[in-house]
Amino acid sequence: MPFRVLCVAVTFCLICCAVDTVSAEPRIPANERFFTGPDSDAQMRGWRLVNEIGCARCHELAGFTPIHERKAPLLERVGERVEVEWLRNYLADPHKSKPGALMPNVLAGLSEADRVQAVEALVHFLATTGSVHQTAPNRASVQNGEKVYHQVGCVACHGSRKRDAVELATSVPLGDLHGKYSIHSLSEFLKNPHQSRPSGRMPSLNLNDQEARDLANYFLQDVKVPSNLAYKVYEGGWSDLPDFGQMKSKTEGESSGFDLGVAGRANNFGIRFEGFLHLEADGEYKFTLGSDDGSWLIIGDRKIVDVNGTHPHQVKEARRRMRSGVHPLILDYFQGGGEWTLEAYIEGPGVPRQPLENLVTITREKPQDAPEAFQPKPALVEKGKSLFVSIGCVNCHEMKSNGETLAAVVKGKPLTAAIEPSGCLSSDPAGKAPYFGFTPEQITGIREFLKVYNPQDKPDGEQAVFHTLATFNCYACHDRNQIGGVEREREAGFVGTTPEMGDEGRIPPSLTGTGDKLNDNWLRHILNHGASDRPYMLTRMPKFGVEHVEPLLTLLPELDRKTEAPRAEFDQPEYRLKAEGRLLVGDRGLSCIKCHPFGSHKSTGIQAINLQAMTNRLREDWYNRYMLNPQLYRSGTRMPAAWPNGRAIFTDVLDGHTQQQISAVWLYLSDGPNAAVPIGVGGEMIVLEPADRPIIYRNFLEGLSPRGIGVGYPEGVNLAYDAEQMGMRQIWHGAFIDAGKHWVGRGPGAQSALGDHLVRLPEGQPFARLGSLDVAWPAAAPRSSGYRFLGYRLDEAGRPAFRYEFSGIEVEDAPLPVKGARYGTLTRRVTLTAKNDPGDNLYFRAATGQLEAKGENEFTLDGILTLKVTGGVATLRKIGGTSELLVPVTWANNRAELTIEYNW
Repeated sequence: MPFRVLCVAVTFCLICCAVDTVSAEPRIPANERFFTGPDSDAQMRGWRLVNEIGCARCHELAGFTPIHERKAPLLERVGERVEVEWLRNYLADPHKSKPGALMPNVLAGLSEADRVQAVEALVHFLATTGSVHQTAPNRASVQNGEKVYHQVGCVACHGSRKRDAVELATSVPLGDLHGKYSIHSLSEFLKNPHQSRPSGRMPSLNLNDQEARDLANYFLQDVKVPSNLAYKVYEGGWSDLPDFGQMKSKTEGESSGFDLGVAGRANNFGIRFEGFLHLEADGEYKFTLGSDDGSWLIIGDRKIVDVNGTHPHQVKEARRRMRSGVHPLILDYFQGGGEWTLEAYIEGPGVPRQPLENLVTITREKPQDAPEAFQPKPALVEKGKSLFVSIGCVNCHEMKSNGETLAAVVKGKPLTAAIEPSGCLSSDPAGKAPYFGFTPEQITGIREFLKVYNPQDKPDGEQAVFHTLATFNCYACHDRNQIGGVEREREAGFVGTTPEMGDEGRIPPSLTGTGDKLNDNWLRHILNHGASDRPYMLTRMPKFGVEHVEPLLTLLPELDRKTEAPRAEFDQPEYRLKAEGRLLVGDRGLSCIKCHPFGSHKSTGIQAINLQAMTNRLREDWYNRYMLNPQLYRSGTRMPAAWPNGRAIFTDVLDGHTQQQISAVWLYLSDGPNAAVPIGVGGEMIVLEPADRPIIYRNFLEGLSPRGIGVGYPEGVNLAYDAEQMGMRQIWHGAFIDAGKHWVGRGPGAQSALGDHLVRLPEGQPFARLGSLDVAWPAAAPRSSGYRFLGYRLDEAGRPAFRYEFSGIEVEDAPLPVKGARYGTLTRRVTLTAKNDPGDNLYFRAATGQLEAKGENEFTLDGILTLKVTGGVATLRKIGGTSELLVPVTWANNRAELTIEYNW
């Protein structure tokens, strides 16, 4: 069959077929959407049916290789997941239990009596893989689960479950969930659907434990379960579990399982659950207890597991040897505030891991009317095992028995012989032929496909992308090249937190050009793990598993990628470009932070995609083009064109060069979490801005001792002086400091420099006597070596000169800013006055780090800072693996002066 991109798909993608009753034929959402109707492609409809149903597992089809092969659910632990009665009904008539199921009725051709016997044998065989114990739904979880279902994206595939919602033909029916699962087994399935359904059609929505439990309770809210525990509710606030045995309860009653909903409130309560644990065998048992807040488990007179205290959900385990028989059980729990969770599990001899409440009764004796646990009969187990192989179940379902994988033996006639409507394609199959419930239209599609089947025909390029997106129902949320997208009838099920963002804040983005937009690493990440980069959008990007969508990692870049925007060239160092990018992002530039959060800092407006994630997700080439015209890439976006018609608004930044400004923002954001916070972020800052005179800020400063002194000059140069170290420790350009942290409460924490181009200068003693240049600089702290800080004096302009003394020498350290065309410089004049003979071999340590000589008495530090020294011949030395710049002190009449110019 020749593969081709379907023009009609563009038309049919917008058609939604509402149905009044649920039909029994196999339902594949993409087929219902794109390949149903008289004008649709019958051959493509047939190919997709053959591919999804797995016809080639039983029938020979020479050269046929499934695309994204769909495997049936793994059944090795099916007994732990589903109820026996549901299994019995499902095997008798799959389409009645779950309309739209791809599973055929493999027993349809048998007589009624033979069918009943076969079903029973298969049930006994499958039930050997475990058992399910139903527990009562939690009332609080039911309400939360309804909210989760209608927010995270379940609606995209399964449709709304709200009253009067119309069922759509493109929805995957959920079937009889409350008859199939227990709350525990459904919760475990929802957390990791790939464990039992490895083909990825049911993706993981990255639900946490609580969300999965809430959803399971919502689905199974009508389940009725007899009470098996007595409870007492207490009210109060505690940080640890009290002795409930010594307290008067608020209410008492009986519950089904450890149901926290019996408290009737969400905060400040405690519950004691009491019952009797029944164990059938001696041996070692593992008990698992998890809760938020505290809990403990007591069996007999022993505390088995202790998860006491106020904390988020915490899990602990304990192993204990237990005798068979009946054991009194107490589980105490308390809730303070916030989330509230409780779970308890047991496993041991003959007891696969399961909720502890499964083995607990309210009385020492089991109730007379308690249903007997289903016990597989050996003879029926063996018969069921034989049937599982002989009727072809193992052809689709992977299954082990006694540790060995069962092998398929059933082989139907070649599939090309099915051109005539017989066997599986018959509306009334006989003998061993399974019944799929195909519609005449589906049968026609399969026959048309087989008529033109050619094993050399394989989808490629955009065709392969289409089939991948159709197979995994990506089109339910996304469009690509005007195919697919959210159906009109489902739009209400896509919600966001920010209504003013419109559809952009709730409808998943288009996949048109996504291979051009996303870098390879991020594309792999979101396909393998899902993503949550749009916190305003409650519908989640699911996790399919990269092994299922591997072709997209190659195809999307090959089809979409462009290289039309080369990175701008610069003649400035990178650290200055990042500073310009930071300026543009902040509220004194383009104000990107008005809409975009920056790391943990929220924006002042809508909470769009986090700026720190940008370069981790996007390709730079795409970003360069997008910033010039966002509407071209996402029609209707609220993202403005910051460079309208390609022109820069801020002409004083990088000389108004548009592409340089765009690239500078990218460079700045490429530092991710290490990028300096932009000015004005979140509206949280109290920026100190020197106007006519310097600002002196005495408070806790990042990287300094508690005796730090910050100075911000009107010339745009700033410094931080450490009165404990007797020296300048930091210099930087631009904004001075944010006092916001010290404006609340007792001013917690240390504040860091707010501007750019931060350079750190050496700590430790500023002066030392060295017998030779081979002697290491003293490591002792200045104060312990006799240094004493004398404060500072201000000149007429308000500029401080810092003063200290040591060994009979007084020092005045006077920094003077020099305004520059764009960035200022700093001249530091250090004056020494000796009371007595100052002696020889006194050196000043001007810098440490990666130092290189640039010219006479001129040096560079870390490729950023240039230092020019006057008043002494500076010496560059390497000692102990570190470079140091030392300036000898030259005395004249007990007075000396050093001048250092800092340019960076």
